Amino acid sequence: KSWKRRWFRLTGPFMFYYKNDKSTTPLGVLSLSRAKIEWATAADLEGSGAECGMIVEMPERRFILGDPESRSRSRLEEWREAMEFYRAEALESFSLDPHAQSSGSAEEEVPQLNHMHSFSASMLKDCASQSGYLRKKGNIFKTWNRRWFALLGPVLFYF
Repeated sequence: KSWKRRWFRLTGPFMFYYKNDKSTTPLGVLSLSRAKIEWATAADLEGSGAECGMIVEMPERRFILGDPESRSRSRLEEWREAMEFYRAEALESFSLDPHAQSSGSAEEEVPQLNHMHSFSASMLKDCASQSGYLRKKGNIFKTWNRRWFALLGPVLFYF
């Protein structure tokens, strides 16, 4: 495994990662509702330069995160606390119960939804609860077109 420095932004139950803090397009996104978060061992962090770290285990991939600039676990504890909070909130609010009442618009349910315009289909494929091709009837020309859809929490994306 090789270690790469990445910039992370936590937006509700989604953890975006970027090449650096100046990048505007994320390299990927982790849906914390599907993640298992635990502390990394010294063996997990070997070669990273970090003394402490976390593992974010996704169904299809394992992310090992460490902070070589911080000798204290407190900075990572803040990250983990926030991640666990949004994970629990997502599991509660992204209920698949058809009788559950929505508290408002999708923009209110998913924090900072306006920043999610830079999603790509490949990013959504990895974190969506459902994805695939469906047919959608056009609003103007009323023709049926094949589109790729992804359901991410309460938000349905299509391309």
